[in-house]
Order: sequence, then C-alpha cells, then structure tokens
Amino acid sequence: MDVRLRMGKVDVPIPLFSNPTTEYADAVAALPSLEDQGDGVKSFLGLALAVVTGHSQMLLIDEPEAFLHPGQARALGRWLGVQAKKRNIQVIVSTHNRDFVLGLLDGGAQSDVRIVRIVRNANTNRFHELPPSEIAATWADPVLRYSNVLQGLFHRRVAICESDADCRFYGAVLDQLAIDTGRRSQADDVLLVPSGGKQRVSALANALRQLGVETHTFVDFDVLNNSATIRGIVESLGGEWTSEIAEDFRTFVEPVQQGKLWPNVKAMGIVAIPPGEPYVAAERLLKALGEQGVHIVPVGEMEGFDRSNTLHGSAWVSRALETDLHKSSQGAKDLVENLLSS
Repeated sequence: MDVRLRMGKVDVPIPLFSNPTTEYADAVAALPSLEDQGDGVKSFLGLALAVVTGHSQMLLIDEPEAFLHPGQARALGRWLGVQAKKRNIQVIVSTHNRDFVLGLLDGGAQSDVRIVRIVRNANTNRFHELPPSEIAATWADPVLRYSNVLQGLFHRRVAICESDADCRFYGAVLDQLAIDTGRRSQADDVLLVPSGGKQRVSALANALRQLGVETHTFVDFDVLNNSATIRGIVESLGGEWTSEIAEDFRTFVEPVQQGKLWPNVKAMGIVAIPPGEPYVAAERLLKALGEQGVHIVPVGEMEGFDRSNTLHGSAWVSRALETDLHKSSQGAKDLVENLLSS
C-alpha cells in the first residue's frame, strides 16, 4: 500500500473517521506532498512521527537539528522536551546546536534535562555532566538565561567578561591577535560570554567548569575590592586561594583601603597602588591569579586602554574600533594573549 504524507490545512469540514467523504479526500490530495518539502521539514516530521506513533520508552537521536534553521532547531527542542515529559519517554540526544538545547530548556523541562559534554583527547573520551539542579539554577537567572553561555558547550575555551561591551572589545582584539600571529584556528574555538556583572562570574564559571570547558575570566581591577568575590571566582574555576595569595592580597589592599585609594585604583589600575611592597605584592597577586585563569585588567577597566576616548561602555568600544585600537593597543593584546598562549 502506498502511503503519502501531505502538509497543510484543508478548508472543508473534517468527516468522521468511519464516514469519509470524497470532498475531504480531494482536498487532502490537493495539499503539497511531504516528498516535495525541504530536508529540514522531512527531518522534523520524521522525528515527530517516531515520537507520536512509537511505543519505545527510550529514543536515541543523533543530530536532530540537521537541515534546520536556528528557529526551527529551537522549536524542535521545545516540542521534543514537552512530548518527552508528556509521554514519559527518555530521550538521549547528541547535538552540536545551542538553539536545540535552548528549546529543550524552553519547554519547561529544566528539571528533567541532564547535559553531558564529551571531550575527546587523542583516543580518550571524557564525560562531564551538568545535573538538572545546576541547569535549573542557571536558567532561573535571567541574565544568564539570555546570554550565550550555552554556546560554551561547543567551544574548547570560554572567557567570561563582565559586560557585552567587554566581550565586543576583547573579541576584536582576539581576532586581530589571531591574524597577526597565525593562530586563527585557536581563536575560532574561543567564546567570550558576558556575565552581567562581576557578582555573576563565579556562577557561570562553575557551570562551565563542571562541563569540562576550560574557562577564563576578564574582570576589572575593582574586583579586588572584595575578598569574597575574588576568592569565589578563583574557586569557581577550580583554583586555590593559597596562603601566599591571601598574604599578597592583604599586603596591597590594606594601604589602599587606609588611604581611601579605591576610586583611583578602580580607574587607573595597578599604577595607582602605593609604591614599594604594596605594589610588588599586587604584581605577584595579578600573576598568581592569571595562572589560575583570573585575568585582572591591569589598567583598571577596559576604558583604561585609551584614556583619550572619554566615552564609556558600548560607546567607548564603538569609538575604539573605529580608531583601530584593537590593532594598536599592546596592553590589550597582552591581556587577551592569555586565551591563546596555552
């Protein structure tokens, strides 16, 4: 028997299954055939039929987003998440698509989604899991939810910045540095993610680290104004707040606080620290933190790379790119080099 699937809606009354009509049959026959549709539609409906008509309690699906546009991949993920929960089906999916993953989470199934990232080195596969509780916590934070942090699943290395503006500028510097040094392929596997403020850096870093993503952070100098914040970031990256780091932190912070110098240090960075042992301790501290993936902006904040530009944030970045600062600032290149040097 030849069975053909057709797509669309008919504009005639739908009869009872036991009493079909010629009018309805002709209307259905006039609809476009599934065979005439694109590969994306065929892929989507093929999976949908397996879910709706099948009797299996487990489905194994390989790259369901194939041939689908981003919006379609997200819609498929959302639909599949809803159907799996509704029909009590366990679905195991392999994917390289952020939109599909977002769709699964959009479907309200965060408490049932378990992400396992597979990292292959030579002939060895390593599995890193992000449990449902961690996924739900990340998804509950709107700043993280609407960021591109999930895209980090599909990159070798992620750098967390405080804002979108930081990501734009450091991303431009990274691209230029890769071109200048012939490391384009390495830079292509680096993703910059905004955290929406230094207080959220550790939450993102912890989630990415659990999934085996090598994670770095670029944070402004004033992150050192709060020992709990900077220590939390270090530990979220899997680093250690050693006694040597703690001693250097105390040595440089005490005179800064006593002299009420934080406004200057925030704006100028390490050059605003009193000379002598406090300055030397700060240098050691920045080096030790950098070795653990916490890269402090040495000029205070991003805008410190060009003080002739009096704008701030996104406006500063636009002006900086117009003047090719991402090509000429050696200080910015030295900072971003940390993403390509290891």
